[in-house]
Amino acid sequence: MLITFCPDILIRIPNEDNTKEFMELLRPFSNPDEPLTANEDWVDNSTNIMEFLKRKLGETIQKRTIWDVYISLKNSDKRYSMTTNNERETSMLDKYTSLLKTNKNLILTGAPGTGKTYLAKAIAKAINAEIGFVQFHPSYDYTDFVEGLRPKNYGTGNVGFERKDGVFKEFCKRALQRIQISAFDRAYDELFDAIKNSTVQTIPLKSGKQSTLLSVSQDGTIKWVSAKNDSVDVNSVSKPRLRRLFEVYNSIEKLLNIGNVNEEIRGIIGGCNTTYYWAILHEVLKRIGQKSGLCVFIIDEINRGEISKIFGELFFSIDPGYRGEKGKVNTQYQNMIEEGDVFKDGFYVPENVYIIGTMNDIDRSVESMVAWQEVTAEESYTNMIENDPEFVLVKDEIKQRMSSLNKAIAETEGLDEAYQIGAAYFRKYLDYKEKANAFDCLWENHLKGLLFEYLRGNRRAKELLEKLHDAYNKKSLNE
Repeated sequence: MLITFCPDILIRIPNEDNTKEFMELLRPFSNPDEPLTANEDWVDNSTNIMEFLKRKLGETIQKRTIWDVYISLKNSDKRYSMTTNNERETSMLDKYTSLLKTNKNLILTGAPGTGKTYLAKAIAKAINAEIGFVQFHPSYDYTDFVEGLRPKNYGTGNVGFERKDGVFKEFCKRALQRIQISAFDRAYDELFDAIKNSTVQTIPLKSGKQSTLLSVSQDGTIKWVSAKNDSVDVNSVSKPRLRRLFEVYNSIEKLLNIGNVNEEIRGIIGGCNTTYYWAILHEVLKRIGQKSGLCVFIIDEINRGEISKIFGELFFSIDPGYRGEKGKVNTQYQNMIEEGDVFKDGFYVPENVYIIGTMNDIDRSVESMVAWQEVTAEESYTNMIENDPEFVLVKDEIKQRMSSLNKAIAETEGLDEAYQIGAAYFRKYLDYKEKANAFDCLWENHLKGLLFEYLRGNRRAKELLEKLHDAYNKKSLNE
């Protein structure tokens, strides 16, 4: 009776001995500092177990058979992982980001609607990367991706052509700037903190002498005191002005080759104590590494384009073993690249650039240069629906319909798991959520046509489609 009126509080295992045993089975998954401990009060034990399961498995625990969870743990069944939805999502992203960082290039494959593009963007966000995006198609070529000639109106009635960077080459230029800017910020902040903590008190000047005692101010500047005759001056180096200087002298080699320090530095940032600006920048450049400013370029539907025609000589440069300047190549329009262009002496893919491709059908033409990871329909549900508050009232019904339909697809003549429907299609439920027949609309407008294409040419197509429809319409958990 009590369970009937309190289903969200009490578990559906009325036997006191079973409840105690259930608590003991759950104990290894609880916090060691606050372990689940059974007592003689059945209501108290039941309430504690339900609260624990909700924390670990989410609110969907109300739609599960609690007895089944109990029996599964009792029989050492691993179907029920005692991790939260957020923990499962984080673990999944960790797997993908690890693959990407190790291989530089990653291809996400899977059935239509499994959320490959959605996942690619999530991976990039997980590593705080700048994102570039393009979708390949049959007419896409080298001039769109790398560089090519584009018409230009010179304003005198004459039309000519000029070389223009493609979308990937532009992205690589931004990636190089990101390396430099983020590396500068990191190195300057490291030096600032070292001075603030007194681990660095002086630095070498260009003359070889040591600077006077350094300090910092709350506005982020580095200060020092200089004494002249009977007066004492407090001088400072500001981060914004030093960054402008860095944009010109972004390597120690360039800084050391300055001819007239006073003239050249003041020509860039105006009046200042050039001795200390030179010394602080020199110290920052010594601290700069190249492992910063991650960038992810996403190529959607990568197999829809003619890969060799699009990448050309870049096949060499995108190889993980040839990233950076060691993978430098001359592009097809190399002789037309202007002076001052960062790729004037050859193009290369910066080491901080990572590539994620998505495809429905595996194309082995890039197999040797990428890591492959299939995104399953089940994973797409976890990524795209399970934790989305917009689906909180229907996610269990979607999961059952999706699971039932995909099981039927895998068992259908001429089809297999590669044809299973991903969660992206079921997200379209939101377009019809105000309708009483929302799931019927989803079938008629989005799923039926796709499945019919899968079955085209099969003499039993109509019969098989009807069976798939029956599987989709399996009774929901709410009925």
